[in-house]
Amino acid sequence: MGVGWIREYPERFLLVLDGADQYSSPESLGIPHGKCNHKEEADPKLILNLILAGKLYSGIRILYSSREHVIRNFKGVARPERIIALAGFSEEDVMKLVKAFSGDKSAYVMNRLQNEAKAIFSLCSIPMFLIFTVSVLIIYEQYSPDTMTEVLLCVLRDTLRSEHITMNQMKTGMSIYDVVHSLKKMSFKGTKNKKVTFTKSDLPPGITVDHFRDIMVPFPGSIGLNQRLLEGHLVYLFTHQTIQEALTALYIAEMSIWKFRKFVSTKIHEKHWVVFRKILCGIILNPKTSNIAMEKEVDVSILKSDIDLGIKRSILVSSMKNQIRPDWFQRKIKGREAVRREDLLELMHALNESGEGVDNIIKSSIREIDFGHMTLTPNDKYTLASILARCSCLDLLDLLNVPLTSSDLALLASSMQRSNIKIKKFRFGGGILVSLLTESYSTSVFLT
Repeated sequence: MGVGWIREYPERFLLVLDGADQYSSPESLGIPHGKCNHKEEADPKLILNLILAGKLYSGIRILYSSREHVIRNFKGVARPERIIALAGFSEEDVMKLVKAFSGDKSAYVMNRLQNEAKAIFSLCSIPMFLIFTVSVLIIYEQYSPDTMTEVLLCVLRDTLRSEHITMNQMKTGMSIYDVVHSLKKMSFKGTKNKKVTFTKSDLPPGITVDHFRDIMVPFPGSIGLNQRLLEGHLVYLFTHQTIQEALTALYIAEMSIWKFRKFVSTKIHEKHWVVFRKILCGIILNPKTSNIAMEKEVDVSILKSDIDLGIKRSILVSSMKNQIRPDWFQRKIKGREAVRREDLLELMHALNESGEGVDNIIKSSIREIDFGHMTLTPNDKYTLASILARCSCLDLLDLLNVPLTSSDLALLASSMQRSNIKIKKFRFGGGILVSLLTESYSTSVFLT
């Protein structure tokens, strides 16, 4: 009956694909390999792709939710007619929620966010990172994080020292740090195979649910035709996806030099790995973040103590520089084109996580920033400002038709004044920005 109604009134039906970026192969969405109709049994993937291609139940409405770095690369019929970027909490919302979540320490936390830790205020527009950031500022009173990776590693380190983890460690007789180092490999293998849920067979040898409470959570898995409801078929996932991403990045950082070099040259710049690249750059290239990962308090060390990051820094720096500005060999022999603007934004996020370790790359390699007609999140805008504060010269800065508030404009202006940047061409959507930035920073300004 339901199928018949959908066939008769497809325009009244809404198919919601939540977490499209977690699909095993998002690049294949809307590309069916085979045929079927509404009367036949078929592989769910085939049915889904036929629907997305408009060849089954044509006319239904489809709503994706996804991280931006995946959905913006959808091609053909799978590409949405309209993309709405959720900018997250407004500055006013962030202040209200920080005060509510901080309780009697709200004044202390707000003071730190607005003075000592201004660099991560924009992260608080993301709900989970608001919780992470406030927690870190309360727990680590003597430490002010500047990047997402720093916040993540502080959360991970504190999780490993929680009372629940300590009690389970005493029960099992296995160090939680040994457990975490084992889970890094599982995280990497899962990420490589585009998995965010795990079964008992995925767990490292000797690891049970008692070893990782507070890091991973179990929940009932799919129920087969011949499986009883209470048989105890469980699957596991990390308490938040960013925990899996952090563990995966830590595993990459711990690879042998040969494996690391190969992974960086063949995989790290693929779309699937952009979030992990950002965290990896923070771990390896940012001295402040590296210290957190390597720090030992009693037996606390998120990154294995025998890891030498020196050679890996050189490999990653060279790769990042080549990605932004391909050298002669890459351009003439391999046919590499200049970086796409969407990819440049993701690279800029990775550079921002890298701290002072990549100042030379920013000054020597970034020549054009073309974000015209793009919708930027609060964190995108802060990253842009951070990069501009470390640039010395640009041939083009294009922010035409990019929605910017007065506080965004003030942030950009302040960053440019600090770096005394020289820009040959500005492209903006209104005269207000020029008055804030002053014409002394450019040789030509284009307004619409």
